[in-house]
Amino acid sequence: NQEWIDNIGEVRCYHYPVHNSKAFLFTPSLASSMYLMVLYFITGSYHEVFKMVESCVSEELSAEELQIFNQLEFLGNDFHPDAHACRLKLSAIAVGLGAKSAMKCPWSVREEMTEYVRKHAYVSAACRLSAEEELLLLKLCSPSARGRLSAGLINRQAFVSALGNVNNIPEGKALTVKLVSQQIPHFEDFDQKDLDTTIIDNPKNSMISSKLFGSSYSRPDE
Repeated sequence: NQEWIDNIGEVRCYHYPVHNSKAFLFTPSLASSMYLMVLYFITGSYHEVFKMVESCVSEELSAEELQIFNQLEFLGNDFHPDAHACRLKLSAIAVGLGAKSAMKCPWSVREEMTEYVRKHAYVSAACRLSAEEELLLLKLCSPSARGRLSAGLINRQAFVSALGNVNNIPEGKALTVKLVSQQIPHFEDFDQKDLDTTIIDNPKNSMISSKLFGSSYSRPDE
C-alpha cells in the first residue's frame, strides 16, 4: 500500500524495547503504541487493549497515527464481550478530547453500550468499565438516539446511578431502584384470523380418506 508507506515516512517497522523484567514492552511513540494496540485487538488480547487505551489518545494525529487509528473501523465486527468494553473505553477517553479532535471513533456508542449491557455477565473483570465511565457513555447515547433509550439501557442507568448513592444510605435503610419493563410486541395470530373450521364442523367430508374411499387399483399387464 503506497499511501501507507508514504505516511510512515522513513519508518518501516516499530521497535519495542523489552523491560529487564521481561514483563512488558516500551512504546517509544504514539504511533507505535497505537499499532501495538491494534495488533492486540486483532489477536484477541483484550486485557492488553484495555490497559493501553489511555496511552493511545491525542487531540491531534499525524497522517501516520491517523491511518493506524482508522484500522479500528475494520474490527467493528468483533462481537466478543470484551471487545465491546474496549471500544467503549476508547469512546469514553476520546470524548474528553473535544469535538475538534481527530480521534472520531468509527462505531455507535449506543449500539456498543447495548451489547455491553446485554453481555455484561460475560465481560472479564479486567475489561469492566467503571460506574463513572458507564454513566458518561449512557449520556452519550441520548442526544443522537432515535426516541428514548431501550429498557435495558434505562435500567442500567438507574442501577449504576444507584450504586453511587450506596454510601449515603442511612443505617437500617434500603435503596430502591425503579426499573422499567419492556413491553412485549403484539403479533397478529395468523391461525386465529379467518380460521377455517371445516374439518371441525364436518370432519367426515373433510378427511382426505373420504375422498379416497372406494378407489380401486388395477395391476398393470406384464
